[in-house]
Amino acid sequence: MTKLEPEILQNLLKGILTKHSDELDCGGCFAKLEAFAEQELEGRNVDDAMPLVRMHLDECSGCCQEYEALLDALKGVQAAH
Repeated sequence: MTKLEPEILQNLLKGILTKHSDELDCGGCFAKLEAFAEQELEGRNVDDAMPLVRMHLDECSGCCQEYEALLDALKGVQAAH
């Protein structure tokens, strides 16, 4: 079993204790990714329009990778038309 360094443990606990009930989980974020990506491609300020999605993407590398892949796919569709 690997021992957690005190700094890593402190950061993990801080993250757990600072979660808010209105934050999105991965499922909630995934449900909003298409709208988020489309708004970004339209040039809208998605950080202000959908702050909970932005916050989740900043914290969750898995969802962020999904978002970037979706954004790339939508850009490809736009370029083809």
